[in-house]
This record gives sequence, C-alpha cells and structure tokens, in this order.
Amino acid sequence: MFNLTPFKNQTNQVSSGNGFFDLFNQMENMMFNSFQSSFNTMNNTSFIDQGSEYIFTLTLPNLKRENIQLVVEDQLLILTVKQEYQATQDGAQSYQSSSFSQTFNLGDVESNKITARLNQDTLTIIFPKKATTVINRRVINVL
Repeated sequence: MFNLTPFKNQTNQVSSGNGFFDLFNQMENMMFNSFQSSFNTMNNTSFIDQGSEYIFTLTLPNLKRENIQLVVEDQLLILTVKQEYQATQDGAQSYQSSSFSQTFNLGDVESNKITARLNQDTLTIIFPKKATTVINRRVINVL
C-alpha cells in the first residue's frame, strides 16, 4: 500500500589524514551535536494497520508545528520537516539547516480525510482506508 521514500541531507566529510581536517570536523561535530541529534533520533516510527485506517507515528524531538508540512499531491502524501539552528559564541555566529522528506503512496486511502496532529514531540498521521466494494453476486436460474 505505502511506498516510503526517505530523504536526508548530509554534509560531505573531508579527511586528508593530516589531522587538521580531522580536528576541524571533530570541532564542528561538537558544535552542532545537539542540533544533529534531534534529527538523528527521528527514526522512532511505527506504522499500524487498524483495519479501517492506517496510523503512522513519528517522533520529532524539539520541532514546532510550523516546521512540519504535509501536502497531498495526486495519490501521494509528502511529509517535509525542516529545522534551522543559529548560535552565537564568543562573537562568532554559526548557522545550520537540515531537512528530510518522506513520501507515502495513497493507493487505498481516502486522501481528503487524512488527519495529523503533533503531541509531545510525536507526529501522528491517520490515513482512513477507502471503503471496500462489496460485490453482490447471485446466480440466475435459466428456465
């Protein structure tokens, strides 16, 4: 039913083996550790088939509603999460931006009835299933 396509922005690591870039990368990782850790822990997800609906939950620590976007386009639901971080320390400013996107194929889902809520760092998306068509079959006797 669902085809999940995760996207995650990553920075390229430069390593020359001479120690300078290694030290620089370690310093950079320490500076942005708290920012990156919030995106690295977003893998706490669950997907449950409740019979009449699918329930998808995703843990998004320290994110606000305005950083989460859900868009229905044709038979796809696109979930996009963006976060920006800015810090000033000893007169130097640092800025970091990160995002990810996940796409759901809405094959047997009522796309106009999808709901979502963010509660205590957990995003819950409810996908109501389309009503199954009951095929009435009867045999006609030939006289």
